[in-house]
Amino acid sequence: MVEADLSALASEERQSPAPDVQAQLRQLEIQMEKAHRQFNEAPVPSFILDAEGRIAEVNGLGQALLGRVAEDLLERPLSQFMPVDAQGELRDLLRQAFTSALKERGLTQVQHAGGEVYDVLVDVVAYAAEGRPDWCHLVATDLTALGVLHPPQPPAAQGGRDQAPTTQALDQELEHVVSTLLRQLRRPTDRALNFLGLLRRQLGVMPEAVARPLQRAEEAVQDIIALSVSVSRYMDIRRLQPRLRQVDLNVVFRDVLKGLQPLAADRQVEIRCDVLPVLRADSQALHIILDEYLANALKYSAHREQAQVRVIVRETEAEYVIGVQDNGAGFDMRYREQLFQLFQRLHPSSRYVGSGIGLAGVRRLAERFGARAWGEGQVDQGATFWLAWPKAPPQPAED
Repeated sequence: MVEADLSALASEERQSPAPDVQAQLRQLEIQMEKAHRQFNEAPVPSFILDAEGRIAEVNGLGQALLGRVAEDLLERPLSQFMPVDAQGELRDLLRQAFTSALKERGLTQVQHAGGEVYDVLVDVVAYAAEGRPDWCHLVATDLTALGVLHPPQPPAAQGGRDQAPTTQALDQELEHVVSTLLRQLRRPTDRALNFLGLLRRQLGVMPEAVARPLQRAEEAVQDIIALSVSVSRYMDIRRLQPRLRQVDLNVVFRDVLKGLQPLAADRQVEIRCDVLPVLRADSQALHIILDEYLANALKYSAHREQAQVRVIVRETEAEYVIGVQDNGAGFDMRYREQLFQLFQRLHPSSRYVGSGIGLAGVRRLAERFGARAWGEGQVDQGATFWLAWPKAPPQPAED
């Protein structure tokens, strides 16, 4: 534990003052750096929380577990990154830890940025400052990745003979394999990207013969990460259990914008939005579709001096038609259907990072609700991606 080590060091320093104060301070700095390095390189997701459950520190695996960088996590409650029905479990666990000042353990869930929910075993130890516990160290073990809570089930046997696996069983097994593979890929790729960034900073100004291969290595790792995120989202779409209810699209839009702030950072971006309707829909489905459309608009307008994005609303007797318009790279309308096919791309990955999965997932998801998704554009003149959502959608079909 970072702070525990530092407290012990500080106590030792007070008991045995050294004559050379500068040397003493330097030794303390070295120990602090070592403690922080041990925390950051811990082989499990680790968090430092204050008495209110807000994240004060998080290591690399903790960031990977939640699918967010530290800047998006610090000073925010850990419960914010959990399903609603799991937040109470965390509050109870923290209350017990701060009350007893003993190690507490419990089962709960966290939610990845892509929407995937993971079962986790949580260990919490609270520590005191000035006589009262006011911070704790939380370690999360991903049980979903280990297959502990939901291991794959063997095919059922009947009459003493193995029954042939059904299509549904094979489909579930495939989803389990893909999901496990994605989780296993996430951590080494994140570490590889961090290592390459550290190497770049340490090398400083480099000759072209060194800088170019390093840049290509970083781009290759980024492509793998982008592909993993896209496949993960596509699997989430396949597993989505839709629920029809009244959904205010304005609320969904604001929530999507918060998650897209990194794409607009350090850029001149203007986003305008018409007043959006209230739809009978599934909020998670609308979030996925709007997030994909807006993310694409920001990505493909990245080379404009000022990116201009507008969300348009049109209404017919039977549908609400929502369009996301940008002034980006656009595309040739002859190939518009390719945009909605798996792994099809119209722009080079060297210029625009992507996997060719997102729009395919959007169309598949829209069709489950009787909605339509399509795109219009011109090369170098921008594009508009449309969603026509029925006012009276049918009960969505299960995948």
